Amino acid sequence: MLLIFYALDVYAQWNPRLQIETGGYSSTGEQAPFFFINGQNGRYENNQHNFLTALSLQSPEKSDSALFKVNYGLELNMGTHDDYNNIWLQKAYIKTRLYMIELLAGRYDQYVGNGDSTLSSGYLLYANNTRHIPRIGLGSAGWTDLPFSRGYIQLKGIIEHGWFERNRYVERVWLHHKNFYVKLGGDLPVNISGGLDHYTQWGGISSNPDLGRFPSDFDTFFEILMAGNADSSDTSLPDNERYNRVGNHLGSWNWRLEADIRPMHVAGYYQSIFEDKSGYRRKLNKDGLWGLSVRFKNINTVRKVVLEYIKTTYQSGSKHVRGEQPGNDNYFNNSLYRNGWSYYRYTIGSPFITSPFYFGDENIKFENTRVIVYYLGITGSTGPVDYEWRTAFSQNKGTHSRNFNPVKNQLSTFIKLTYIFQLKHRLVLNLAFDEGDMYGDNVGLGVSYNYAFTLREH
Repeated sequence: MLLIFYALDVYAQWNPRLQIETGGYSSTGEQAPFFFINGQNGRYENNQHNFLTALSLQSPEKSDSALFKVNYGLELNMGTHDDYNNIWLQKAYIKTRLYMIELLAGRYDQYVGNGDSTLSSGYLLYANNTRHIPRIGLGSAGWTDLPFSRGYIQLKGIIEHGWFERNRYVERVWLHHKNFYVKLGGDLPVNISGGLDHYTQWGGISSNPDLGRFPSDFDTFFEILMAGNADSSDTSLPDNERYNRVGNHLGSWNWRLEADIRPMHVAGYYQSIFEDKSGYRRKLNKDGLWGLSVRFKNINTVRKVVLEYIKTTYQSGSKHVRGEQPGNDNYFNNSLYRNGWSYYRYTIGSPFITSPFYFGDENIKFENTRVIVYYLGITGSTGPVDYEWRTAFSQNKGTHSRNFNPVKNQLSTFIKLTYIFQLKHRLVLNLAFDEGDMYGDNVGLGVSYNYAFTLREH
């Protein structure tokens, strides 16, 4: 009987939405403007000129509470991107839900943390900055009511296993991710939520023959899962892991307070960042992302405003002395996993922790991890045109071991204008401007055309 229900649900959802997008951009300066490259899911290289055509298929969105539910998606990109051989799968996933439990597999979108999912500058640890890392995961399908709580206590969480790209300093690296969040408030006008995200790079084979293959057995996985201390007597482990933890660990405490006020919805949020036990113990840190999101319910001219402040300059202090002073965290870098928290040399986290490719074709390290950022995002409509405005001012200080002197300041602005006509057609105009010492002075213009339809219409 369950199989019959499952088959009926899959049949009912086989009415996918197809989309064709083609376009590109051209820019002045030595490289593309900051917002043309960052926050674009790794679709574009840092070139003055880029062209892209994307073909995508996605299951229809359904709001019912079916016992079984299947979602799927596929996106094929063709463009000027040498790392992907000019043709690549940007997305390919399937999500199967049973009640409130969801099984996921493939390259899929993911928003982890508590920020604004549409207008944020990018979550600290996992932003929309790279291609989607292939993963399998098991978790809740959104917020789930705790039994007998009448909806006033809700939970969500996920555990995932993923695979990094080839041709890294350490080959065949695995990704471990899990999170757990609690929200209080339900239908009340004020809600508060918080939780923890934990990522680990582990396993693999080092390019250094003295290190060779890193452990990847079940005992190692259990250590990764529990983020436990490594066995300091295990001489098979590199010194860096013997005295710390196996793998490259990153984490973030996330807190959010939101209120429904009659004309608007207001949310304040905070995301910490840590890479060791000292940072984990601090639920509030000197470094992090602080954000404020205001959504206006009855105003189309300005629908949403997001303000964010990012600071990553402290890093537990400038020096690290084993057993005495746990400083110089050097975010996203790691002495063993030398590509660090990157995927195809794009930073996986906040784009303001500068991607390695900005520092040369052969560079794999993060050379700018100490930043202060002031960010403003606005969306709305003027007549038939939707607009999106993003502006960021960043102070870039390099790393504790290699400071930028003087500090490199940068102002970056992005404007997106979207005109939808005949419901299925969309014309998009993008403008971007850079001014400063970090990414240079750049001006860019982008144009794209999008046509979307469902199969039953044809």
